[in-house]
Amino acid sequence: MPSPLVILPDPPIPPTPVGLIAGAGRLPIIVAEGLRAKGHPIHGLGLSDQYDPVLPAMCHVAMGAIGKTTGREWGMWTEGKYSVIVAHVHEVKPPQGEGYLPHTATLKPRATLAGTLDPSVHVFLPVRFFASSMTSSISEPPRENDLILAVVRVGVPQGEEQEISNWIVSNICTFMPNASAIAKVKGMDDPLVLETLEKLQAARANPHPNPYGTRTRPATRPATP
Repeated sequence: MPSPLVILPDPPIPPTPVGLIAGAGRLPIIVAEGLRAKGHPIHGLGLSDQYDPVLPAMCHVAMGAIGKTTGREWGMWTEGKYSVIVAHVHEVKPPQGEGYLPHTATLKPRATLAGTLDPSVHVFLPVRFFASSMTSSISEPPRENDLILAVVRVGVPQGEEQEISNWIVSNICTFMPNASAIAKVKGMDDPLVLETLEKLQAARANPHPNPYGTRTRPATRPATP
């Protein structure tokens, strides 16, 4: 791949920090990958509702408004591989290493409210997530054995990584309690579960149109393992 630094008229000498303003799409991630490969620390600024939530992990310093997810976005539940699940939390671990790194945990899915994740297939689901009031809707990590509602993306590539992985999203989720991608609940009969389901039903009954000219309906086919 050609060096992304050709976009700069006078590329600085590594390890000079380079600023990156990130909008939507893969281009900011590709540029960040090239800058890191050249040895430049990245000072990133993400545009609200646009930048990829994995970008902060690639930056030495990251700033930006948190993106927003309404549940109406075209392709979110199919191509985007989003699911809303009820799950128990195990093996919660803080970030390991320097820089802006994610927490890790293992989820044990109990039920799916939206999306294609099949709890009978995904008995255990290793996930990563960012917990920060600056760059995530998740202000603090859940505790061991908590039962949570979580908005997850399963089997997606992240940034410069070659292998797919599973993430609890960072976006503000308007259909979730307190608009956070993680919400602790007391049980399946917790009113928050029904409230979230009803908000999802309302959102998915009125999806945004397909930008390519057709409309999609909620998928019911289980995800492949």
